[in-house]
Amino acid sequence: MMLNFEKWLMAQQSRQDLIGDLARAPGMQNGANTVSRRKFDEHKNWADIVIKIARPGHIAVFNEAWQEFLLAKEAVEESLDLVQIPGVLNMIRVFLADSQPNSRSALRLMLRDLNMQVVGEAVEWTAVLQEAALTKPDMIVVDWDLIPTKSSLPTLRATCPAAVVIVLISHLDARLQAALSAGADSFISKDETPDRVAERLRAAVANIHAY
Repeated sequence: MMLNFEKWLMAQQSRQDLIGDLARAPGMQNGANTVSRRKFDEHKNWADIVIKIARPGHIAVFNEAWQEFLLAKEAVEESLDLVQIPGVLNMIRVFLADSQPNSRSALRLMLRDLNMQVVGEAVEWTAVLQEAALTKPDMIVVDWDLIPTKSSLPTLRATCPAAVVIVLISHLDARLQAALSAGADSFISKDETPDRVAERLRAAVANIHAY
């Protein structure tokens, strides 16, 4: 199943930033009908739609959104291609969800050092639900700050029933974190040392192999 811009953009509607504002702009939801009838470049078609129906400042936001979409699409396509390559079938496939670029980058490097394959990333909860299942992850690492309600993790588990779910927590409001993260397989504190985080990730891998 391939990811297209329409599906990706609609998943961004809950974001409280300029990209979320663009996704909610009147007329963007109907843009897919115009794009689907054309056989030209997808980027050009959507850029034309943005110019016609959105506010002037949205064209710059669209360019930023398109780059995020390309990264998400590349991750999905790479994950689908990898399953065809001998020798990678036993690698742990990880979907990473964190709204902070620096945190995602650090985790990405750590996971790769542990010989795990990052098969997808998301910066908000709706995208996690819509994109994680496409990558068929063994493990989902999600920042607690992205989890909106108590029922959110059970919903994620229904979407990716085979995945081990690890929640990243901070020192803030531990009771709220525990409530929102109920049902996670493991918790990792963001305040722990990199070596300790790596140790906990290895323990999670052991749980995966135990099934």
